[in-house]
Amino acid sequence: MWRRIQLLLLAVALCSGAARAAAPAWSREQLLGFAHELADFVIQNHVVTDPQRKTFGMTYEFWKDGKKVQEFGLDSMHDGSWFMSALVTMQRADPGGDWLAKAQKYQVPFYTNLLLHSDRLFPDMKPTDEDRKPFTAPVIGWAPRGWDEGLGFDKNTGKAFTESYFTASNHLSQDLADSLLNVWLTTHDPRVAEALSALRAYKREYYGAIQGIEVSAAVALHEPPVFDKYKLAAFSPESLNPYYTGVFEHKKHSIPAYDDALAWAYRQATARGEVTPAFAWHAAARVFAAVKAMELYSDDRPWRDGEFFFDISRHPTFVDGRLDMTASNSKLIWGARGVQLAWIAAAVLPTIKAHPEVWKKSAPKELVNEDVPARLEQLVIGSIDYWHTVWKQTGVIPSGWHHDEAKAGGWTLSDAGNYAHLLHCIAFLLIDRDGKAEWQIIQEQAAKL
Repeated sequence: MWRRIQLLLLAVALCSGAARAAAPAWSREQLLGFAHELADFVIQNHVVTDPQRKTFGMTYEFWKDGKKVQEFGLDSMHDGSWFMSALVTMQRADPGGDWLAKAQKYQVPFYTNLLLHSDRLFPDMKPTDEDRKPFTAPVIGWAPRGWDEGLGFDKNTGKAFTESYFTASNHLSQDLADSLLNVWLTTHDPRVAEALSALRAYKREYYGAIQGIEVSAAVALHEPPVFDKYKLAAFSPESLNPYYTGVFEHKKHSIPAYDDALAWAYRQATARGEVTPAFAWHAAARVFAAVKAMELYSDDRPWRDGEFFFDISRHPTFVDGRLDMTASNSKLIWGARGVQLAWIAAAVLPTIKAHPEVWKKSAPKELVNEDVPARLEQLVIGSIDYWHTVWKQTGVIPSGWHHDEAKAGGWTLSDAGNYAHLLHCIAFLLIDRDGKAEWQIIQEQAAKL
């Protein structure tokens, strides 16, 4: 009986591609126009633009009803980091724009100042469960998960904050290393390199070596290569987690709402000088598998590109070859954080298009005839179109969004990180259309520095 149901669900997933309406063919001018709207909104409503404030250049995670809002229980500081990185990537896609100038005016000085003067800015910093020994004094290279000097508002209560800051996290540190590396790859700014050095020194002393931080600091400081020690994944059937591994190998995997680790790995790949076909296909396969799993999850109507899960929910898991929940029996809502998956796909499109032999040689027989580049390109354009529609309807890119009868409630407030992921998605689509890979642009820029 279950096998019959499983085959029916697979048929629905396969047919959903045919039933899905084609997304509009966005022109370069339209994409850049949307990107400018997104970036300008974040700077106007989320960024601290008053140079007299201690937090000048900081990007608040949320905005609602004219108020800058924080949720200290989350890594609110990483939204500005993503936004900074997206502006740098947009500059590569639109060399005549002022994207980098925006980042250098606000986010770059904010994060470098924060890391290089953390001992002075945060004298009451405390270690977390991740830190392996207590602080004997405030340290340099430490970044709080949230910070407010008393002019923001609490997301949950709506009350104004008192001056305060939250503890640090390894996740935030890796986000900062990733984004600062992206800045350095274009600017070779010595202050950015110094900030990465401070971040690495703190983590080495109180936690231990972390791949993304080690790679970022070593590259920016022109140290001997670390790439022999820190490898990147290559394509294999295991890359097709969760779909192939869940449906055909009966392994237990959840459908991701986003994939920070894959995004970090992509940036490290660009720092090596070339995104190899083996890694590009690994990244593409991870995203493609998430797409196939989402199509299977949507058992009551075709899945629309851009409908990703809200990131802090529990997500459907493959158990014994089937999902433990589907759209028809769950109340999960959508979120734009998953646009990160779409921009990772866009980033590797030029390489996988140029090297189809990697897929043909190593893909499992059940999927070898899939046109992965075409499906991922559709995902990229469809995701931009989906969230552009939400943007036009509501005037914001929200943290959470309604899924049919399941309402997102208070999570429909403006989320700075999701603007950043959309900017990255637009940038990489433009770069692909220009017939280049991002790593090639980075190498051309480096040759001129």
